Amino acid sequence: EGQQLQRCDKCNWTHYQGTHIAVVAMLTDPTVERIVLVQRNREPYKGQWALPGGFVTHARLELPIDAMRRELWEELRVMVHPVRYCGTRISTDDPRAPGHTIMFYHVPLIIEGFELLDKRTTNADPEENRAVRVFSRADVPSLAFESHREMWQRLRDGVISEGGEQ
Repeated sequence: EGQQLQRCDKCNWTHYQGTHIAVVAMLTDPTVERIVLVQRNREPYKGQWALPGGFVTHARLELPIDAMRRELWEELRVMVHPVRYCGTRISTDDPRAPGHTIMFYHVPLIIEGFELLDKRTTNADPEENRAVRVFSRADVPSLAFESHREMWQRLRDGVISEGGEQ
């Protein structure tokens, strides 16, 4: 509605503008008492804390679960498995791609892996993230994006119905 679509009358094909899909990971200990956050080093919300994640790369024909694993490797040098799908939200406060789809995943890290992150908090992408830090449940700052705040609260309060492992 209200936008000009490219259309081929010969074959009845319509080109729809590419949609943006973001993936976000909630890396916690198994009891959801601690969570890994990144401090953004780019706009929007530069300097604020957020859940790690990024956009799906359509040029690679990337699946969202693969994009989430790629983002965690690029930002934190963490390989994760298992991963649990938690839900989808529509972005309401990201000017880069207003209205884009965000897929959330929960990654319950084993205690040893968390201790490792706690000690060295690898920031593998300082251009994108100013810092990486493990926060206790009680010390989590206000998160940059509304959808991150909502999904963290739902996970923390135990009201997320998680999908199967992927």
